[in-house]
Amino acid sequence: GDDADDYPYLRESTETDTNPFGPYFLPHQLNRYTNVLGKIDYDGLLCTFVNDICTNKYGYRVVKVDDFSEFFTTFPENEFGRNIYYYDGTAGPFIVNSPWIMRNDLGSNLLILNSDLIVQENIEYGTEQITGDDNINRLSSIGFLVKGNITVDPSVTHMVGVYIALGEENIERCPLLENPPGICSDDQAEPDNFCDKSLPNSCSSGFDCLSCGRITSGSSSTNQLQVNGLMMARQFNFQRGLVTVENIPSENITFDGRAIVNPPPGLEDFTKALPVIREVTP
Repeated sequence: GDDADDYPYLRESTETDTNPFGPYFLPHQLNRYTNVLGKIDYDGLLCTFVNDICTNKYGYRVVKVDDFSEFFTTFPENEFGRNIYYYDGTAGPFIVNSPWIMRNDLGSNLLILNSDLIVQENIEYGTEQITGDDNINRLSSIGFLVKGNITVDPSVTHMVGVYIALGEENIERCPLLENPPGICSDDQAEPDNFCDKSLPNSCSSGFDCLSCGRITSGSSSTNQLQVNGLMMARQFNFQRGLVTVENIPSENITFDGRAIVNPPPGLEDFTKALPVIREVTP
């Protein structure tokens, strides 16, 4: 795939307004995490922890995660979803360093990461059958709200869930991909090259904008990245290129609908504006 430095767009549906929404500027601190799709009440999703657990103003249980390496072994397999997990980033980036296959009946859950997210292994839903009257609410639907970058290892081939790379606070945009990694270049002082609006001379000062809200797919000429869910970021760096396979996308992002039928907690308002696509008789 080619490098992409643009705002994400959604496909038009027969059930959306025919007037285009325009560019989907990413929610960030300066606009109170709001755009034309809706609002993410970032502060309202969190609360004051007591013994690493609290209940936010929406009634969701919020669990603090101190060690990401233990998270995947302690993920509440026997608890119904609608939980939020918060990682404060003090131990560094949140790393998915072992294959993560979630049971298919855990309901919706949200991970809020005050750090970068590094995906080194596949993230997938299980194949368990869901039965009963409450089957929709039990359908697994995971979301990642990341105050940093999302970086995927070239060996990863499958990911599921909603991925939103907000970037660090005060960073309004990512530096151009052709610039040195994470640094605004001093010889290109256009407004589009200023990554931190709070610093008027951020380019000349060499401000580090590494965690600007970028999703990077990892450079590979042999592995396709298949994402079932949704991705939103300030900048996409699609690095893969399947040189031996024709007419096959190197990065294939397929919207699977779980974000609408059972949205992760805190993202309900955002998903209301997503198009609804139904199969109709010709």
